[in-house]
Amino acid sequence: MRKCRRKNTHFFPIFVNVRLLRAPNHNDTIMKPLKFLCSIFALLAVSCTGTDSLVSEGISRELALHRASTIEDLEYSLHFDLPSDLQAPVSGHVAISLNLKKRGDVILDFLPEEVNGLKVNGKASEAKFADGHIVISRSVLDKGKNLIELSFVPDDRALNRNPEYLYTLFVPARAHSVFPCFDQPDLKARFTLSLTLPQGWTAVSNAPVASASGSEICFAATEPLPTYLFSFVAGIWQSETSTVAGRRITAYHRENDKRRLSQLEDMFAEVGEALEYMEEYTGLSLPFSKYDFVIVPGFQFGGMEHPGAVLYNENTMFLSPSPTTEEREKRKQLIAHETAHMWFGDLVTMEWFDDVWTKEIFANYFAALMSEPMFPQINHDLSWLRNYIIPAMADDRTAGSVPIRQRLDNLDDAGLIYCNIIYDKAPVMMRSLVRQMGEEAFRDGIREYLREYAYSNATWDALVGILDRHSERDLVAFSNAWVYEKGLPEVVLSRQGDSLEIRQIDPLGRGVLWPQEITLDMAPTAADGSREGGRLTLMLGESPEPQRIPLQGSNLPLPSPDARFYGLVTSDPEILHAYLELLPSVSDPSARASLLNQLRENYVLLRGIDAHSFLAALENGLARELDPQLASLACSCLGLPLADLPADSRSAHEKTLLELSRSHSLPSCRLQLTRLLADVATDPGVTSAIYRIWQREDLAGFSEGDYMNLSYQLAIRMPDKAEEILRIQRARLDGSDPGRSFNADRLRQFDFVSRAASPRREVRDSLFASLLTPQGRQVEPWAGTALSLLCHSLRDESSVELIRPALDALPQVKATGDIFFPATWCRSLLASRRSPQAYDALQAWLSDNPDCPPLLLSKIRLASSSLERANEMNK
Repeated sequence: MRKCRRKNTHFFPIFVNVRLLRAPNHNDTIMKPLKFLCSIFALLAVSCTGTDSLVSEGISRELALHRASTIEDLEYSLHFDLPSDLQAPVSGHVAISLNLKKRGDVILDFLPEEVNGLKVNGKASEAKFADGHIVISRSVLDKGKNLIELSFVPDDRALNRNPEYLYTLFVPARAHSVFPCFDQPDLKARFTLSLTLPQGWTAVSNAPVASASGSEICFAATEPLPTYLFSFVAGIWQSETSTVAGRRITAYHRENDKRRLSQLEDMFAEVGEALEYMEEYTGLSLPFSKYDFVIVPGFQFGGMEHPGAVLYNENTMFLSPSPTTEEREKRKQLIAHETAHMWFGDLVTMEWFDDVWTKEIFANYFAALMSEPMFPQINHDLSWLRNYIIPAMADDRTAGSVPIRQRLDNLDDAGLIYCNIIYDKAPVMMRSLVRQMGEEAFRDGIREYLREYAYSNATWDALVGILDRHSERDLVAFSNAWVYEKGLPEVVLSRQGDSLEIRQIDPLGRGVLWPQEITLDMAPTAADGSREGGRLTLMLGESPEPQRIPLQGSNLPLPSPDARFYGLVTSDPEILHAYLELLPSVSDPSARASLLNQLRENYVLLRGIDAHSFLAALENGLARELDPQLASLACSCLGLPLADLPADSRSAHEKTLLELSRSHSLPSCRLQLTRLLADVATDPGVTSAIYRIWQREDLAGFSEGDYMNLSYQLAIRMPDKAEEILRIQRARLDGSDPGRSFNADRLRQFDFVSRAASPRREVRDSLFASLLTPQGRQVEPWAGTALSLLCHSLRDESSVELIRPALDALPQVKATGDIFFPATWCRSLLASRRSPQAYDALQAWLSDNPDCPPLLLSKIRLASSSLERANEMNK
């Protein structure tokens, strides 16, 4: 018996408060009884039919409601024995203490269904296994306190086992693949953990280390957490500790490049700044005992907000040798995002994953607020446009659009909820809500919300109920349009004699009105592009009737010069082309960025702008652009119109961009154009220029990862030199050159991904076959990159045969992958395709699979939006 495993020991009780749905104001009389009746009906159904009706695949809403209404005072005491041999199984033991409000069966979640030594209240017991659940009979349980103990063998997938390390990642409901538990967000518990480690390994978890002796390490009890936030990391890690804002914070990593490691000091400072900001804003100290972080090679996400053991992606944390301001801001926002989660998501957690966006909305909203003072040289209206409005609109305008709050019947599908809509549109909605409420009223409401639901769970409607008490606006109507309806508003500008008509419409024909402000710059344009005064702000969405304002002569009003409006602003083709000609001369950066985005949206939606005209305007604007953010935005617009042109028509544009990549005054623009051309070039001369850059390795600002990507792209474009290119690039990574730093994880990444760039069909076929297995997709960022190279735009027609088996595998990809991977899989398979053969293959699959689940279908529709658009163009 291990001395620090806590079996029959004292458990710290907590109260898990399962609240009724809180509806704002006049809807209270409807929503509260509705939620209450749903709970009553669920309990009555269980009483009449027994718990057998609740046992099915996944974790249904009915099962979750039943357990939340009968279980409280929950704690887990866990032990894992971690072998260094990847082929040897991990073993575990858990003691679960819980209080039953009424005597009845207990249904645990556990996918492997491989357990032994089950004891209930100290006595050996038996249980029933069905559909990933362990059902313990009421006959061995008591009303009140119970103790369930059992040993088990976990599934490896959520343990992310690598040769020298592992890390757990349980979001949204994968904890029960590793240990028996109640894997739902509204059953929070305290966790104690002990680990037996291989020699030379260390470990970090949510709570501080309580004791360590030999190979055994024990951690203190956590604060109340849902299962998806429980975490531990173990392996061969280096660490560095710093005192930040009065706290000792430890960073764990596997980096050995001294130049990259010098950035840790900045990371510590950014963590400290984020903690101080959130504590001051919320009026609450960090609600957890520590803040350590782990920088993980090949991590699936940008970061994951495990309290006390935050996980970060190494490629976002360790920047390139000469990072741009945007790269530094991106890292700052990532750290701020995960830190904000300590309050929003960790301290107060959603009741069910249909409200998962409520934690992401706050994390992104506060990340933007925190980064602004740190980067005074940045135009933050422009950053908001680029970071939130543009990616949200890119999804919201497609057939795959979804509401911010989506229906979720089973946690098996919870990972499919995650998308740009919840990460990017939701913060746009929140900023609009704050502008209507006022900053002070909003903060007062947020503080009340955090105090009322601390260490517990809440719903979006509960939050709206609190905010509504602090606002004179009707936030219920606002929420109904922004949160519960999909799609984006369209604002049509049209000349009506000597006036301008502004009309908001719902492109989907439902009559939805989105309350928000839009600003129009009505001033005439001076010779130098300036427009002094004349800004007019209108409130849209309060009435379906159009608004009219007088025009001054032939002047064109600029829509949303503050770059804050969410939606498409369109007009007739003549006015759009006039805007296109005006674009380079607009002097205000925010107005220029906003106009560029609206022109890009009109181009994407085929509203009368042709590819040559759009590219010419972009090239003309880029040649004179001195603002790094605007140059970056313009570069991001180039890929689609280039792809719309046949190869012989795009060569001149590629050569123009190559020249700009050499001569532009902004280093960041030169780098971005080089990266773009590496990905899209078809002209032989441009490809040769990229090859010379790869050969010389002397481009300032290019990282090792950049040269790895160049080798993949060049191998595909130059098949006769492919094996030589890949061999040379591998030699740069394998440690044979004493003048280069060696990183085993990057070499593993290259060996995995480079097979997709091979000119040999048998190598690519073997790789694709492995990607259809869970083992072949274990490191998901690598798997996604490999699939995208297999389906490269230059291989569109030859790789059409991959579409059906890859889509057939999508349910299994969803079942075994992490939350973002189904979308990554679909994008890698479909996003670069434009051929009629690919379109026909996709339509055939959709026709053969009419029952494809809506959430999965949305991912396919989002990923294939460019293919659908190409088909429209080809008609």
